[in-house]
Amino acid sequence: MKCRTLIMMVLFGTFVAWSVPALNAVAQLRLAPALRQPAPEARLRQIAESITVKILYGAAEGWGSGIIVRSEGEVYTVVTNQHVLRGGTSYQVQTPDGRIYSAQAIAISSFQDRDLAALRFRSLQTYQVATLATSAQLRIGDRVYAVGFPAQNPTARGFYFTEGQISLVTNQAFIGGYQIGYTNPVEKGMSGGPLLNADGEVIGVNGMHAYPLWGNPYIFPDGTTPPVAMQEQMRLLSWAIPIQNVFSLTSQSVPRYQTLPAAPVHRVEDPVYPVPPPPPPGFLW
Repeated sequence: MKCRTLIMMVLFGTFVAWSVPALNAVAQLRLAPALRQPAPEARLRQIAESITVKILYGAAEGWGSGIIVRSEGEVYTVVTNQHVLRGGTSYQVQTPDGRIYSAQAIAISSFQDRDLAALRFRSLQTYQVATLATSAQLRIGDRVYAVGFPAQNPTARGFYFTEGQISLVTNQAFIGGYQIGYTNPVEKGMSGGPLLNADGEVIGVNGMHAYPLWGNPYIFPDGTTPPVAMQEQMRLLSWAIPIQNVFSLTSQSVPRYQTLPAAPVHRVEDPVYPVPPPPPPGFLW
């Protein structure tokens, strides 16, 4: 069994800022100042509620979550997980004001190999577009907030706002694009919802909960896996896809995390675990 390397990143530095001209209204981009006071939690919750939508499918019997990332006149673009859209062929979006709109899936070739998808809906109403972090001081222990609409939430609108912290970040994505590990409790139905930093900026897309029910999702596209001991730690965490993957919608290159010294992983010639099958429609892995 050959050995390869996995770079487990603590990210004591910053993301590399990148230039993406002519984004129109593809989310608001903000460079994070070196010193910024975190937003109060009440304000963070308000931000989260204003940018998060519920995605309905299958005669509204199932749902996932999504993030408003673009507006062009009356047309809004929502990013979610690809596995959310497996629940049906027609979709609706419920906005923060409770209105429900028909939505159309957008084929995004650059999302291939990522558990990401996009929808568009049209409205005369004005809705908040998410602010996406282009430079973030992600460190182990940083506070983050996971948001979405879990299937079992008893509240009227079903909105769930959970607090946790960054625990692991890898510089190589797992199958599906997952790289950010965090301690927030997330539930089925929160797939596609935002992961926010302490400034209310979206840094990731929720999609995989702790203690996966089948298989081993911690496999890299080249067939390598982290050491078994590290995988056991990973199982304790929820996982998100970094939001910069959304900018593959443009022709510009997407920035990568800075590289830190590598830790070993094991080459999988004959994997003990199969690559997991698609998760239940609209639910987290």
